[in-house]
Amino acid sequence: VPGGPPALLVTALVTAGLAGYAGLVVVEVGGSGRWRTAARTAVRACLDAPTRWAALSGVAVLAGLLAVLVTPVAVPILAGYTVAALHAVAGRLPAPARPELP
Repeated sequence: VPGGPPALLVTALVTAGLAGYAGLVVVEVGGSGRWRTAARTAVRACLDAPTRWAALSGVAVLAGLLAVLVTPVAVPILAGYTVAALHAVAGRLPAPARPELP
């Protein structure tokens, strides 16, 4: 199909980004308990710290890959570890910008 590999790459990147956003929403729901408030907070957090969003997307993609590779019985255990990893990554502060050296 013409344009197949680039379209597949864009689709994979968008899916990974949405998975990272969904992971941050799950983390935020644990704090506030309301989905709409958590979704708004997650959007603001993703726009304020895109590197954190990328890290959360990486956690979600890695968890998806591991879910395919492990025994189906272990998938619920993997889900728990994934939520713990999402909490750990979302709780990290972004690195401060360094001033340029003279």
